[in-house]
Amino acid sequence: MKNFFSRFFPELCAAVAAGVILYFVQANFNFGGNRAEEYFLHGNEQFDAKNFDGAIAAYDEAIRLEPKYTEAYRRRADIYYQQKNYAAAAADYTQAIRLGTNEAIVYENRGDCNALLENYAQAIDDFTQAMSLGKMDSEIYASRGIACYKAENFAQAVEDFNASIAFGLNDATIYGFRGHAQRHLENYAQAIEDFTRAFELGNTDDFYMYKFRGDCYFYLENFDAALEDYSRSIALSPEYGLAYNNRGLTYFNLNQFDAALEDYARAIELNPDNALAYGNRAEIYVRLGENDKAAADLAKAKALSARK
Repeated sequence: MKNFFSRFFPELCAAVAAGVILYFVQANFNFGGNRAEEYFLHGNEQFDAKNFDGAIAAYDEAIRLEPKYTEAYRRRADIYYQQKNYAAAAADYTQAIRLGTNEAIVYENRGDCNALLENYAQAIDDFTQAMSLGKMDSEIYASRGIACYKAENFAQAVEDFNASIAFGLNDATIYGFRGHAQRHLENYAQAIEDFTRAFELGNTDDFYMYKFRGDCYFYLENFDAALEDYSRSIALSPEYGLAYNNRGLTYFNLNQFDAALEDYARAIELNPDNALAYGNRAEIYVRLGENDKAAADLAKAKALSARK
């Protein structure tokens, strides 16, 4: 019904006034004995013709005439999803479930909506229920994995991404997410492998990911590799202050103090409230015996930290 990765980039579309559309339906459609079903069938026709506002108006009337019309709720929910009205779609899927629907696709679709609404615990429950009803493929595991990651359940996220990849999904986004989850779990070597795979699959312009892979190299004390990644991040986004700060710290560990000072100065220029950069720079000034500058930077770092 929808493109998987579009689930995580929501925006809302406007609709034409339902009353006007409903008037058109009533004035131009001949009803048989079961008026609710006639409206439902007309809604399907409008849906197939991509007249989504007209379809919603027809489903509205079908539901008004038959409040337990489960399929009308489901079809209307599908349209709300396409219109990116995820709250309305989730409400209709919920009503269909209350009326007795127990199908994997309905739970999966509601899980998509909840994920896009940042209701991650509910999304996880929905995806899990869809799995229990037989939906077991790379997409459902990827969906639940992302919801688990967003809910900061990183261990479960890794398990789900493993399953998604085992089912055959070979996508840069999923390797990137698994890399970030591994990083949070301090599995730095595994995170590096996943970030590298994401780059190999075409995600070569992600300056955040280069910075985070650089962090992993840094924690493993591979400072040369960390420098390369921080520099790639900066080349892609020259205004990314954290990359300058972290590259400065890497230069410091390589005893390249002048280069470190330049990066800290740039980090502070980009973000004058960067307490970490002031503190890091103070440490270099101490090493260089410039105690007045060190004291000034430490005082600045403490003042900024106290404001947070």
